[in-house]
Amino acid sequence: MLHATRLVAVQVLAVLAVAAAPAVAQDLPEDPRIVRGTLDNGMDYVVVPNAEPPGRVNLWLHVHSGSLNETEEQRGLAHFLEHMAFNGSTNFPPGTVVPFFQEMGLSFGRHQNAVTGFDRTGYTLTLPNTEDETIRRGMRFLSDVAYELLLLDSEIDKERSIILEERRAILSPQQRILYDLIERIAPGSTFGQRIPIGTEEVITQARRDRFVDYYQRWYVPTNMTAVVVGDIEPDAMVELVDEFFDRGPPAGRDARRPEPRPVGVTETEGYTAIIAADPEETREEVAINFIAPPGAPVTTEAGYRDDLVRSLALRMMNDRLDDAISQGRLGMLSGSVSSSDFAGAIRWTQAAGRAEPGSWSMVLQELGTEIRRATLHGFSERELEDARRDLIAAAERAAEAEPTLPSGAVLSIVTEALASGEPVPSGAQRLELVAEMAPTITLEEASERFAELFEFESAVFTLQTREDESLPSEEVLLGTGVMVVRTLFPPPFEEEARATAILDEQPEPGVIAERTLHQPTNVTSAWLGNGVRVHVRPMTEREEFVSVSVQLYGGLVFEDASNRGITDAAAIALQRPSGGGLSSTQIDDLLTGLKVGVGGGSGPDGLQLSISGSPADMQAGFELAHVLLTEPAIEQAAFDQWKRRQAQTLQTIDRVPQGVALKAILEAMFPEGEVRPRLLTTERLEALELDAAQAWLERAIAASPMEVAIVGDVDVETALGWAATYFGSLAERPRVSARTNRAERTIPRPEGPRVVRREPELATPQAFLVSGYYGVDEADIDDRRAMQMAARILSTRLIEKIREEEGLAYSPSAINRPATTFPGYGMFFVQAPTDPERVDELSAALGAMFDEFAADGPTSEEVEVAIGQLQNVHDESVRAPGYWLSRLRQAEYLGRSLDEVARTREAYAEFDAGAIREAFGRYHGEPNRIEVIVRPVSPEEAPDETDG
Repeated sequence: MLHATRLVAVQVLAVLAVAAAPAVAQDLPEDPRIVRGTLDNGMDYVVVPNAEPPGRVNLWLHVHSGSLNETEEQRGLAHFLEHMAFNGSTNFPPGTVVPFFQEMGLSFGRHQNAVTGFDRTGYTLTLPNTEDETIRRGMRFLSDVAYELLLLDSEIDKERSIILEERRAILSPQQRILYDLIERIAPGSTFGQRIPIGTEEVITQARRDRFVDYYQRWYVPTNMTAVVVGDIEPDAMVELVDEFFDRGPPAGRDARRPEPRPVGVTETEGYTAIIAADPEETREEVAINFIAPPGAPVTTEAGYRDDLVRSLALRMMNDRLDDAISQGRLGMLSGSVSSSDFAGAIRWTQAAGRAEPGSWSMVLQELGTEIRRATLHGFSERELEDARRDLIAAAERAAEAEPTLPSGAVLSIVTEALASGEPVPSGAQRLELVAEMAPTITLEEASERFAELFEFESAVFTLQTREDESLPSEEVLLGTGVMVVRTLFPPPFEEEARATAILDEQPEPGVIAERTLHQPTNVTSAWLGNGVRVHVRPMTEREEFVSVSVQLYGGLVFEDASNRGITDAAAIALQRPSGGGLSSTQIDDLLTGLKVGVGGGSGPDGLQLSISGSPADMQAGFELAHVLLTEPAIEQAAFDQWKRRQAQTLQTIDRVPQGVALKAILEAMFPEGEVRPRLLTTERLEALELDAAQAWLERAIAASPMEVAIVGDVDVETALGWAATYFGSLAERPRVSARTNRAERTIPRPEGPRVVRREPELATPQAFLVSGYYGVDEADIDDRRAMQMAARILSTRLIEKIREEEGLAYSPSAINRPATTFPGYGMFFVQAPTDPERVDELSAALGAMFDEFAADGPTSEEVEVAIGQLQNVHDESVRAPGYWLSRLRQAEYLGRSLDEVARTREAYAEFDAGAIREAFGRYHGEPNRIEVIVRPVSPEEAPDETDG
């Protein structure tokens, strides 16, 4: 189950449509597919026919209430009640809900879930077919949630430990700082006092009457909406909604829609300062904030246009900050401005910047200077035109994607609109508004709006940082902030000259030396004349979208102790594309207004490059990829910033239980002295130099074996034409195969068992356990599938025993991770945070479950359920470009058989209980065992490390 505990108040809401302000307010249009209505009892419904994917339907029960409607004595009960929906109702006795839906092929958490936020609670089912009985089952469950929860004392008491473990799972320095900040940002309001996860006191002590009070007050027909999205007939769905949900409010419930409790957010007055610090925090962020009540829902074209003016102003400032940081003109690592409503409770306007601890004053000065520059002098016509072009491109992309947008994405759009009280224009309607009205926004309007948002005659200065001896007082932060916003008078912004083209001339295309079509998968594979391998899989399930993956094999496997990390450093030129004489800023300018993105990075097998977007703009993406594969350049500013960010990440890893466990598991799995699979050290990071990374990058692009996958709405000949022109023109290189870099990828495995225990001094009371065995290789197809079945079955058992019965961990699941880069180093494992006092108990429980599974295997009933679940997931996945990209991007390198890819679905059905038990037994056992236990201790406790 999900919950909204992280406030996303610093992100700009996407606004994709505008209109010139008319003399008479005109309502925003709504997608004509949407069928809305209200039942006789006052319950609303929304039905949207959507045939992607075909034969599927999504159900959602939307309750217009979340944690903001809790009383002080109910803090956390909106979320707790969400849990109780799965613990007994009139038609679903305790313990029956999850098995009931598993028999239909649904997986708990993926197809059957719930979410609690500040202003909403939602229950969702993703059904595997549109048969009448299937939909009726789903409707019956959701109507029980709405009207007939039992809320048994015994089930409430059993669930307490589960929620406490869920609460423990999110503990971290960042969580403590965030909670401290939002509790103080709007004084006098309940906003920061109503975090959905609640308080430990309420979770452990609240009696049934408090649950009943919340349930009866807010779960009333007039405060709920039933949503159906999928491959359905609207009239038939309306009849079913009426059948299951049109009833009078149960006893004890008022028929009227309840008024939301007042949150009490008021406008910031005067200047104040808040420092939220933690001794384990490694990052630092300073911000200038203005808090106000939220605006009204946007329901008219005039309101939409007003939002667009704000959006354009914010976009221009963010683009300016990004360019300045990329060019090294600002010392902060990142910076942004935002102004948005959250949960219908607060409007948060903010300018924020991040850098290393101790640099807050410098960042605050930089922020203040750039904000003041814009409020004094405004923006330029070129900046406004760039923002308009990006806005129009986004609207075009949304309109192109809409005909094949998956029902899950449509459902998300609808539920967000329900929460905000706004209509849902179609993509085509939004594009029409954008195309007509974006040009009417003047530079003067946008500049004036920015000045209004960020005049900061009142402000809250916030600092999130490490708690140590250098921590300033809030008085010092306040004094610095007031000086910054009152005294700066910077000169106008100076624009730089722009490039006009990515490539001066097109490369000479290479030749397609060989090509084959694998008919079962409709995959065309080709060898280009220079040795590049290309796979193409056309598909129209996502219209007007193409995704490309480029893999250059080498890099990490060729590193050693003297240059560990150099591949990551080399990849900076791909992450922030620059090269061919063009800076990253110039490249960003050239891509402005185009519906294509290019990026990259490094992975265990080498360098990676990706291109994605609309077919109409893919040529620009391929041109940039060609530049990055011929003349890439690591910019000094990007290199320096990367090193600073990496240093922060390495510090963070050592200060959270999960990070300590990550380092420990890599130490446990691999032999001593083998540095490549391990994390970078601070010393190694500091030793990296730009010139060496640039040379490493140039060698990699010149000769590394290369494999390309192109998937999406494009015909084979066009895709191969792109590949021949922009990849076939590169230098000749060895053909990739399953033998590529095999010697470098071979690492003798240490003798087991491999057990590591760490007891670091950390403030977070959260232990972390990783327990399992060396597992399968990617190439071991039968064992890989059998172990995937085992993982699915054990995950169900883990939920039942470890979560529900024992309350040892919130969301334990078994993970089957086959080995790819380093054969022999696959892993089958369970990982979970838990109570430090119970981590050994969890370890013993997992060991017993593994032993039992190895001895007895699964039952035939468990196998049947797992087959249904995995086939259901497969049926969903194969319609997504990402699925095929993941199967093709390293197909040759991993020796992946397309015949086996084609028969994945039927292959699951071939397994029986005996085959799964035998496969699990080949990996289970003491010599293969790997376990890491991280149990934080207080400074008073003596640390104890034992490695074995």
